[in-house]
Amino acid sequence: MKNIIRFFVVAFSFILCFIVVSELQLTASAVDEQSGKPDGKVQWEETPYVTDYTKGVQTKAATGMIIDVSKWQGNINWAKVAKSTDLAIIRVQYGSSVEDYMHKTYEIGAKASGVPYGVYSYMQASSSANARIEARNLINRASSSAKFYVIDVEEMTNTSGESMRTIVNAYVSELRKHTDKQIGLYIAHHMYNKLNLETKKADFAWIPRYGSVKPAYSYDLWQYTDRAIISGINGPVDANKLAAGKKVSDLLKKSPLATNSPVTQASNSLYYSTNPRKVVLKENVGEYRDAAFKTKIRTLKKNKIVKIAGVKTLANGTTRLKLENGHYITANRKNVLKVRSDINEYITNVPDRVLLRRYQIVYNSKDFTKKHEIRKYNKNTTFEIASIVYTASGTPRLKTASGNYLSARKDITRAVLTNIKDYYYINPKQVKVAQDLNVFSTVNFKANEKLRIVRAGKKLTIQGVRYTKDGAPRLEVGKNQYITAYKARFH
Repeated sequence: MKNIIRFFVVAFSFILCFIVVSELQLTASAVDEQSGKPDGKVQWEETPYVTDYTKGVQTKAATGMIIDVSKWQGNINWAKVAKSTDLAIIRVQYGSSVEDYMHKTYEIGAKASGVPYGVYSYMQASSSANARIEARNLINRASSSAKFYVIDVEEMTNTSGESMRTIVNAYVSELRKHTDKQIGLYIAHHMYNKLNLETKKADFAWIPRYGSVKPAYSYDLWQYTDRAIISGINGPVDANKLAAGKKVSDLLKKSPLATNSPVTQASNSLYYSTNPRKVVLKENVGEYRDAAFKTKIRTLKKNKIVKIAGVKTLANGTTRLKLENGHYITANRKNVLKVRSDINEYITNVPDRVLLRRYQIVYNSKDFTKKHEIRKYNKNTTFEIASIVYTASGTPRLKTASGNYLSARKDITRAVLTNIKDYYYINPKQVKVAQDLNVFSTVNFKANEKLRIVRAGKKLTIQGVRYTKDGAPRLEVGKNQYITAYKARFH
């Protein structure tokens, strides 16, 4: 009897724990979906609420309407945003390894619409050395039009043994070498005392605390909600208030803490000084055995993507990019362009034709902004491709034969055969075989993968259309069973 009672007690405890965990997971998901910055680590300290600026309640004012944005906001209509916003703060990177793929587009849109902006980097540096690298990446990635820089500190990243204060001071110090603009610190409210940052090293402090209760610490800028609704942005966005007596213009001035003139690679501003990891060749470039470019090995063709092992600086300050094979190419930005870290997820070899895997908007510019939209095309629409071009941030675009632009992302655009219209590329549901056909176990149609023969006249139910790496469609007639999709083989 005791064993039976013990069993039910244990079972009940397990079920109760499962329910609690499930509820917590659902709550976390709900917060993520409603948040303007789902990757943030800021904890709720008050009840978050929605601030609606779509009805003209808030207009431009001396005190300022300030938003901060990252890739989570998607496409932004900056012309609409400009009607109510005095200042934007744009995320450029998440540590050194992840560049926010929307920041260039945001910078261009904000500038074109007359919205002044600063930029921020979500800090991931584990040491002073890494902090200096992150700082240089922020400077190199952000547009020179940025009015100030912010280091976003929300985590204890100091795995090197150094204090967070030491690491952040190194970050600030490195930025000072490259800019005379103001440098701010975004400090997580719930981590403020534990981080123990030396705020006097920065020009201003930006602190998040959601709700109506102001931060408990001295601040210049207060992020009071991540659920603001503003015309021009789909979904929630972070909104901020300046401290009493502060104006937007105060953040746009030259830093009083600047110790010397900024150095942005001096005469070598056209050259990469930090490792871009992967670059695309904007034109044919020479590959040399030595950094001095005395012995040429061969010529690398335009549009080729190459991996970079490091950067070599010559005595005169000029830099070279070192390849993985130990050879060197130019580091001149006119000749090479850093590409996205996830470039493998994009089509980089010019296909003759592509097929849309889902609906897609076509643009008349490689910069995918609202004003450049042409129209929306449905799934399975095909386009003839003339070339591949790259945005300033290293994102490839497919240029169509008519001069418009498509996304090159493999998950939404598929390279296919030039004569794709001679094939079934939309599931015909049922076909009648016109001649004997081989059935294979994979879409590759290798001789040793042949399973059986389907005789002429037989009707087959088609379960789907699958593709080879080269973009050739196959008809799926069963699990791991494929036949040709060439229309001439059917009645």
